[in-house]
Amino acid sequence: EGKQIQTLPLKGVWFDFGSFPAYFQGMRYFLKERGEKVYFHEEADCEALEFNGIVSVESKTIFKKGSYLRNVIVYAPDRVISKSFERGILVEDQFIPLTFEEAEEEISLGGSERKFFRLSGGLVKMKASSDLEELERTYEYNLFLSKQGVKVPGIKGISIEMREILFEDLGDLSLYTWLKVKRNPSLVEAKYKEVLEELLKIHTLSLNTKPNFKIFDYEHFRWESRYFEEKFLGYLCGMKSNSLLEGEFERLARLCDTFPKNLIHRDFQSQNIMLKEGKPYIIDYQSARIGPAGYDLASLLWDPYYKLEDNLREKLIEFYIEKRKEREEEFRKERLRESLPYLCIQRHMQALGAYVNLAYFKGKRYFLKFIPQALEYLREEAEAFSFKHLRVALEEAQEILVKRRFYEEIKEVSL
Repeated sequence: EGKQIQTLPLKGVWFDFGSFPAYFQGMRYFLKERGEKVYFHEEADCEALEFNGIVSVESKTIFKKGSYLRNVIVYAPDRVISKSFERGILVEDQFIPLTFEEAEEEISLGGSERKFFRLSGGLVKMKASSDLEELERTYEYNLFLSKQGVKVPGIKGISIEMREILFEDLGDLSLYTWLKVKRNPSLVEAKYKEVLEELLKIHTLSLNTKPNFKIFDYEHFRWESRYFEEKFLGYLCGMKSNSLLEGEFERLARLCDTFPKNLIHRDFQSQNIMLKEGKPYIIDYQSARIGPAGYDLASLLWDPYYKLEDNLREKLIEFYIEKRKEREEEFRKERLRESLPYLCIQRHMQALGAYVNLAYFKGKRYFLKFIPQALEYLREEAEAFSFKHLRVALEEAQEILVKRRFYEEIKEVSL
């Protein structure tokens, strides 16, 4: 008829939301692209809600004791919920059940290059990378920690040839996800104390018959600061190091190497703590080393994924010290206190390097959203503990990130 045909070029992923299952899968994709499993409307009252799997509460809804959601989207403004719902969409007072295939569902979200798949029968399959040594460490360390009473996922099978391990399924609820709900401070304190109890088991293990754990020493501390220089300062900010900054990193690494060492997890943050039936289980332990205890405390209590209030952090440090002294009379709390500021600097440099690497080199852009909090911690620590050349470098980095509109870029991967 002589009419013009027009086209619309699309970027990204296209979803046809012509059905409820398609809408649910689209929401699941949206959350995963942002490194999340749950979303809660800011006015929703979810403190009494138990949940697991993929959950999105998109309205001002009140959940009472007895409410439970697993794989559910909720749009029920001003409703009060006290029931259980699984696999579906709750729209006002109507629940629409959904059926979709969950077999071989990939559930990996963190920074690991290993892949994890949910199978039927309460199992999770870990598919290792080409690094056979990492697979063997995962298996060996799991058996060692489990025998010592540390809560880790039980191993149900292993195939070295296929580079696979079968674990018990701990569910989807990590400490990081649990904290997405606005919690009463007393509940947060109690949960962190439970987590610290598990950490204390690791820190006080007798290593007379240990696996061959690597040592977290000067060389590894310097590797972390070089990682920070290369990825954060160099790649993200376009900055070059200098001899004064290198001198501070040398001094920091040598100092950190002097602190007392025990077995540590090395990446003890909220995404590596799963909650099964309310109890904390430890995952991603294959990089455990012999190192200073304060590094794990820095990872957990100054976690860029979730900022604790200062007074709560202090309570938790005192709790750790008290419980550690009960287990080890010779434990010196003064040395731990002395170590924490310097190990925080080390940890946050490592985290900033890792976030840049994961976002720009591994395709996991949602890690960008954790950079501002890690950078805030590091700037405060550098200023408080006289690392003036690091402080100057961080101030310059901050100016560069603002000028290049980095914080606008973060909004694209945040909820």
